[in-house]
Amino acid sequence: MSREFSLVVFGATGYTGKLVCEYLARLGSANVGSWAIAGRNKEKLDELKKELGVDIAVLSADITNPSSLDKVCAGTSVLISCAGPFTQVGMPVVEACVRCRTHYVDSTGEYNFVRQVIERFNEEAKKQGVALVSCCAFDSVPGDLGNYVVHQGLGAQVSEVRAFYQLSGAGMSGGTARSVFALREACCPEDSDPYSLLPTDAPRPVTAPTRRGLWYDVSEKRLTGPFVMAATNERVVRRTNALLGYGGTYVEAQEGTLGVVAAATIT
Repeated sequence: MSREFSLVVFGATGYTGKLVCEYLARLGSANVGSWAIAGRNKEKLDELKKELGVDIAVLSADITNPSSLDKVCAGTSVLISCAGPFTQVGMPVVEACVRCRTHYVDSTGEYNFVRQVIERFNEEAKKQGVALVSCCAFDSVPGDLGNYVVHQGLGAQVSEVRAFYQLSGAGMSGGTARSVFALREACCPEDSDPYSLLPTDAPRPVTAPTRRGLWYDVSEKRLTGPFVMAATNERVVRRTNALLGYGGTYVEAQEGTLGVVAAATIT
């Protein structure tokens, strides 16, 4: 079915949404196709369009108005949702995409939201031929792609993949901070399960126990500590492993100087 837009960025005026739009603007319509920005504040959207300097459509939609979401979703092949916290505002967008048979991608790092999406919409999305792809930003693309490359290169030889992150400079955005607090407030007992995103019929591999505090990693010869987004990334990669039939386990840690790792551990 032909649609007006190749993709629409929903929540385009937020921190992550702007980054997505700036990237799409740099790529150009020859690579992206026809695209648009959407959200509830038309004034901010118009200002963003002016900043981007590209000829794109501006669409108004609000999560409290299902018909406005349907109008946006029905007009695009793919919707990129950057509006969070997702546990608070994300579900109506997913529902509209499934209803309108529109592929859905988001930037969430809230694994409890992902679990709810799987439970509520996975089967219906399959029937409709709709792809629902969450965690497509820093959470969890580096870990997921890194794990994929390792398995593609080594195959059955892989028994464990360990990812180390060394971060410095900028901290999390205000939107990410709000999402972290929203995640903690909305988590259910089942979200404490490290396998909470696995398909129900998938075997549970033996996973290395979560380490707390600081430790010296012998293989890396560096001081390491828990990575602040490991809870999300590990769950996402375990689901990938199950869906692609990969064996082995996946764990994450943060490495660096004492100050950097200690700050991440406290966070």
